[in-house]
Amino acid sequence: MKKVTAVTVFQTAAGMRASIVYSDINDEGLIVKDNERVDRIIVDETALQAVSGLLEYAQALVDGLEG
Repeated sequence: MKKVTAVTVFQTAAGMRASIVYSDINDEGLIVKDNERVDRIIVDETALQAVSGLLEYAQALVDGLEG
């Protein structure tokens, strides 16, 4: 089984990029591979809308911080 452990999304010249880190775990619960990474340019419109919504939410949180 592959378990996503981190996701980073950022804008590049090529488009919105997702960098995904995951671990591969066997049936006995042992980590076979750790901190594996895959990078993709997001082309799915639904995924891009979700990313946009998350970035707007994050910006609103930051805008509300004092100091």
